[in-house]
Amino acid sequence: MRSHDTGEHGKYHLLDAGPYEVGGLCGMMPGEPPRSCWLSYIAADDVDASARKAGSLGGQVVMPPMDIPDVGRFAVVLDPTGAVFALFKGIPKKS
Repeated sequence: MRSHDTGEHGKYHLLDAGPYEVGGLCGMMPGEPPRSCWLSYIAADDVDASARKAGSLGGQVVMPPMDIPDVGRFAVVLDPTGAVFALFKGIPKKS
């Protein structure tokens, strides 16, 4: 596991399974009420193109594609039935 400092949002902890980073954890935001939240990530070869396609198929991009320094690129999408998920392309893990 390695941690990534996101600045104003605190630390994001990346979880490993062998040579792959397969998940992440973050703490609650200051001032927010306690709550549990899960967000599924779906691997995408091209996050931007996948977000556009999701929008064209009736989904809604609720967080546009953006880079996470030293981690990868992601976008958050709401599908037509109300399910929320993230599209994600990680950068190669450093040894």
